[in-house]
Amino acid sequence: MHSLGGSRSQTPSPATLTAEHADHTHSHSHAHLQLDQKLHSSVLQTPDDLETSEFPSEDCSVMAGGSLTGWHADVATVMWRRMLGILGDVNTIKDPEIHAQVFDYLCELWQNLAKIRDNLGISLDNQSSPPPPVLIPPLRILTPWLFKATMLTERYKQGKLHAYKLICRIMKRRQDVSPNTDFLMHFYNIMHQGLLHQDQDIVNTIIKHCSPRFFSIGLPGATMLILDFIIAASRVTACSSLNAPRVEAQILLGSLVCFPNFYEELAALHPTTADVVRTKFPEVKVRGGTFTC
Repeated sequence: MHSLGGSRSQTPSPATLTAEHADHTHSHSHAHLQLDQKLHSSVLQTPDDLETSEFPSEDCSVMAGGSLTGWHADVATVMWRRMLGILGDVNTIKDPEIHAQVFDYLCELWQNLAKIRDNLGISLDNQSSPPPPVLIPPLRILTPWLFKATMLTERYKQGKLHAYKLICRIMKRRQDVSPNTDFLMHFYNIMHQGLLHQDQDIVNTIIKHCSPRFFSIGLPGATMLILDFIIAASRVTACSSLNAPRVEAQILLGSLVCFPNFYEELAALHPTTADVVRTKFPEVKVRGGTFTC
């Protein structure tokens, strides 16, 4: 992936290999199926990664439309993406244990990419900030696999938990390339259903790995999940498990206290239905404060 202002080369990604199978691994309500169909091409093909430059630079590789031959950074990027794409759709793995191991490794792979990205902002003398890099690690390249994993059956629970964990880690970072509207719609729909899930382990995972930065990075539309997070946090505090992320839930709720001071009436997704239904909720501060006290 290229940073804002940089050129991009059209390359295949593992996301494009999952698109043709995306509608065959889950069963949802009619409204959810309509949403999946609407986002099928726009999200799973990750258009952020597939845009091309109209005027390729001469000092880039032949693969990117330039004249340079040999091994260059953009060539390495393309080869890495193609090798990752050779895996096909990892969500078609039949054995739940192997599926969980793959997603556990994807968490490790992403962590390495995140470290690479963080190191790009460090100068050799540690006295100044280097200029923005042209090539940056594609930190959202795994999201199609992760989104699809959350739709699998209970049989793949461990892999689903890894997927939810990584989705939260990816989206609570500052985004080098702003997610498009369709991507955010799909992301919020998945988070909405996860926070309302009957499985307390899924709720605990989301609360643990979204706290404390989820609402501080300013994702467009993130406040739509405020009610979901408040109710999920209350479930965490009432949970009998000793490993429940109670501290994370309290910190996350604390980060919401200031919102009603600036917004008199917030729109949010209705917290009693998994469908995408908007509602108005003017008592966010009272509701959230009840659980932080």
